[in-house]
Amino acid sequence: MFSRIDQRHGGGHARTAVVQYLTTDVSRYLGGRFLDDQVRRGMYSAASELAYLSGWMACDNGEHPITQRYFTIAVSLAAEADDAPMAGHVLRAMAHQAVELGHPTEALNLAAASPGDVEPGRVFFFSEASLAHETACVLRDSGDLEGARREFRRSVRTRKASSFTRTHAVTLGYLGSVQARQGAIEEACGTWSRALDIMDGVHSARARRTAADMRRALSPVRVRGIPAVMDLDRRAAAFLAQTA
Repeated sequence: MFSRIDQRHGGGHARTAVVQYLTTDVSRYLGGRFLDDQVRRGMYSAASELAYLSGWMACDNGEHPITQRYFTIAVSLAAEADDAPMAGHVLRAMAHQAVELGHPTEALNLAAASPGDVEPGRVFFFSEASLAHETACVLRDSGDLEGARREFRRSVRTRKASSFTRTHAVTLGYLGSVQARQGAIEEACGTWSRALDIMDGVHSARARRTAADMRRALSPVRVRGIPAVMDLDRRAAAFLAQTA
């Protein structure tokens, strides 16, 4: 439930409740007695998932030191549960954060350390749309803008936007940026307008960064007085003011 709230409304929504549940009820359960070792390991695995989610929500909200603390706790809990897939899942998230922070070598090491091919049950979110999104990011960063545009469009087309609202909005933001870099400004404004429509009610530093990137990309052409540019810039500014 908490994970789906995060996907729909962003990491800035309900994180306090997640942390409170982890540090009170769940922490108390971990200090209790268990019927057998299987129950004990199941409890530690569940606690690891919740600690991971606390970290991921903090990451989405731009709170990186807090993110690292909860990810470290999640890995420790997964180790206590002897749950290698869960530990690998958290290491993957830590690699993702390292990429965001500009530490590619650390990201590669973390990704290489995530164990095995067995997946924890909660990786339900990694679908065709997720793969297309990540592929598009690699192509964009490699300079293949047309390939990136194609894969971002695939991601937009195949994602269930009603459930994965935050990521869908960010993907549209990235697609708009690629279109703008290709000189298709009005097309980019249309894509960004869809992203802003979807961002309504989303509390996420990544969503805010997407809106800020829109304004930054439009800055060189703002003086031309293009109606689509002026309207989009106004909307992005309003979103940033409302979510400050």
